[in-house]
Amino acid sequence: SLMPEVWGRPTVDGYKIGDPQTTVTGIACTWMATMDVIEKAIQNDCNFIVTHEPTFFNHLDKIEPFKDDPNYLKKRALLEKHNIVVYRLHDSWDLYPEYGIQDSWAAQMGFTKIARNFKYSSKNIRGEASLFEVEPVTLGKLAKRVKKKMGLKSVRYLGNPKKEVRTVGLLVGAWGVGFGLMKDLIGVNADVMITGETSEWNIVRYAEAAGLSMIVVGHTNSETAGMQNCAVLVRKHFPKTKVVFLDSGDPYGYY
Repeated sequence: SLMPEVWGRPTVDGYKIGDPQTTVTGIACTWMATMDVIEKAIQNDCNFIVTHEPTFFNHLDKIEPFKDDPNYLKKRALLEKHNIVVYRLHDSWDLYPEYGIQDSWAAQMGFTKIARNFKYSSKNIRGEASLFEVEPVTLGKLAKRVKKKMGLKSVRYLGNPKKEVRTVGLLVGAWGVGFGLMKDLIGVNADVMITGETSEWNIVRYAEAAGLSMIVVGHTNSETAGMQNCAVLVRKHFPKTKVVFLDSGDPYGYY
């Protein structure tokens, strides 16, 4: 019911495993229902997991390719043993006002002045995003600011670190691939695009040729604030139910 329009089109949202009639003992909100997150949910007596990303290793959570895979079977067995229900909140949550993925990330970084919203699309991805106005700052200083505000060990950037930045395009998650998408992004005319992850051989190299600057923070990192706020909103709706946020964490280590 958060975003009713999502249910008028194909969506990845919905129950992925478990009986929807299960009596809820506790709710765990997370970016991804990894094995570690599932174990923590069990420890917190949470039998309902709300996840933003797939549970079964592909965007549509199609289990057919994994029906004999030992990692899939291990995860499924753990969920079934503890009668855990997993619900995916993806399409409904990316652009949900204030608490959703994009607004939460913008607030985390202090981006408040929207110049305009824009849409982008290609064969395998479409979405909406915002272009923000910021006080003039160099690309290098902005990258360091993003790193500090997000509490990250590192960020990657593309472009001249001395370039002046006045407008920032914010694209949560992953950009995907495709020439149409690249053209859309170039047409936004942002001084820099900040995203979670993207295709290095495709999007990044085209952006480099076009003179578009980028800051890349990691997919998980770009969406964690939104799932923290998901727990906040769920807690408001169900004040008598235990609601926790479980961090699925950055999968990489850094030297």
